[in-house]
Amino acid sequence: GLIEGLRERGSLIMESVFKSKTGNEFPVELTCFLTDFEGTETMVAFARDITDRKDVEETLKKSQQQLKALFDALPVGVTMIGPEGNIREANHISEEILGVSADEHRMRDLQSRKWRIVRADGTDMPVEEYPASRALSGEGIIKNVEMGVVRDNDDLVWINTSAAPIPESAGGGVAVAFEDVTERKRAAKDLHQQKDFLETTLNSLSHPFYVIDAVNHKIVLMNETARMVGAEGASTCHALTHRRDTPCEGENDPCPLETVKRTKEPTVVEHQHFDRDGNE
Repeated sequence: GLIEGLRERGSLIMESVFKSKTGNEFPVELTCFLTDFEGTETMVAFARDITDRKDVEETLKKSQQQLKALFDALPVGVTMIGPEGNIREANHISEEILGVSADEHRMRDLQSRKWRIVRADGTDMPVEEYPASRALSGEGIIKNVEMGVVRDNDDLVWINTSAAPIPESAGGGVAVAFEDVTERKRAAKDLHQQKDFLETTLNSLSHPFYVIDAVNHKIVLMNETARMVGAEGASTCHALTHRRDTPCEGENDPCPLETVKRTKEPTVVEHQHFDRDGNE
């Protein structure tokens, strides 16, 4: 019991609840010890009102719970790394993106050989180039570094990563946020390949080919043949082929764009064009 505990330890500190004269309960901290009073073993206890401390603790607990909920609800991966490079925390999204559990995160640090990181060009990224390492080394906030992470199943996930130092007053270290851009990177690669295919196809044509903005008559796309036969540096169809500052018009040079816009039908017209040397 309590007396036995005091005899073993000499004193005990515990928390309890007292009731005031008005019937209101409030928390107290009790410091208890045994003493000899007129030859009798006597327990002495001092009580200290800890209402303010409990209020602060409760506020801090709620704040931590809110931050934890926000931490896990963020749509990006977030890891908290200590001053020595040890990983303290990782949210659920980071687990999904990297394929590493929160417990496994905490067993690793930035120097771990289990991390296999590559640069945007596919070459190995050394530890000192990691955004977290750079932020820890004093470079400040590091933003939007594209890097590839080889997961344990050997597939490659691309992430866009930013890192920011945590003040020493808040424990130091660095906070790292990253998003999965694998699909975006794959789509950009596919789009680039499609663009290359389109340009190759158009450049294989032996006659000029243009794509023109029907509103302002600016050339959006043209093949190499069109570039070779038209006025150098021209940005509109009428400047390229007619060396004029305004769109084509009149019976001799009717503007096919205006005809299509008016009739909503394909049209064929004959024009007299100028070549790059100014010859009709």
